[in-house]
Amino acid sequence: MEFWLGIKRDDWMTAIQIMTAFLLLDLLFGDPVYFWHPIRLYGHLISLFEKILRSVGLDGGFGGFLLVPLVLVCAGTAAIGARELLIHYNHSIFADLWYVFIGYTHIAVRDLLSHGRKVAAAIANDNLPDARKAVSMMVGRDVERLDLNGCGRAAAESLAENLTDGIIAPLLFYAAFGIPGMVFFKVVSTMDSMVGYKNAKYADFGWFAARLDDVLNFIPARLSAPLIAVSAIFAPKCSFANTLKTAWKYHEKTSSPNSGWSEAAMAGALGRRLGGPCWYDGEPGKSEWIGDKDAPADISEKEIARTSIIIVLSATQAAILAAAVIWSIRFW
Repeated sequence: MEFWLGIKRDDWMTAIQIMTAFLLLDLLFGDPVYFWHPIRLYGHLISLFEKILRSVGLDGGFGGFLLVPLVLVCAGTAAIGARELLIHYNHSIFADLWYVFIGYTHIAVRDLLSHGRKVAAAIANDNLPDARKAVSMMVGRDVERLDLNGCGRAAAESLAENLTDGIIAPLLFYAAFGIPGMVFFKVVSTMDSMVGYKNAKYADFGWFAARLDDVLNFIPARLSAPLIAVSAIFAPKCSFANTLKTAWKYHEKTSSPNSGWSEAAMAGALGRRLGGPCWYDGEPGKSEWIGDKDAPADISEKEIARTSIIIVLSATQAAILAAAVIWSIRFW
């Protein structure tokens, strides 16, 4: 079986061209919302198999374990099978375009920045209702309890966290395993966002998806800190040294074993504190502050703009790193 299931090991240029194409499409057009979007279809598959498993009594940990391969087999077969079918009928150009489309729908740089801009605009206009509405599209916490600074912190945290699982990780999995790796990661990530909750309904059923997502994000999360630090060199009023120091000191302040790296790094880069009081479904969540106690906790539209600059620069570095990995694989 060829390394990228259709892209030969030594055809590294094609793999880099596909990555470049889907990144440019995302930057130019963003991620359109429509029913047949692959990520939405993953969500429908997850919901369908969850209902089936629960209906036959597999609503505990074993059912949650079975959910993962069931969804992965269906999603992987559709994504890879379509390309193989096109190759079989000598439509290699369309096969490559199909992989460009899949990559395009599995990366979300422009949409992430767009969400951040909406929160920044509302804060700039001192419009708390709009800020809460905009940030509700980014986070799962109770936004009605947030003030403008709380909305700003939530937006900066979400931008930092999504840098890892929305940009760095998909690119690295593409670099190492091609589009199949990218699909694998996004299916597990989507599953974690749907069933990976620590509540009565999903504590057992969602355990495997949540732990697998933690494992897959282990390296990308830790890579985010140096990428953010290097980006801070070129971002206005940001600090390389403080980024690394804060990431190392405060990365354990979140409930996730991974999200704290990018969030703490971003707090250090901005010279601000993130985190603070938050609530989920009316219940208080983990309310630790991320960043030095002497750092201000106010996040204005200027900090969100600097955060967005860091996201773009970090995404650029991640793409360059991915291209380097793809190129080096031909020597393995």
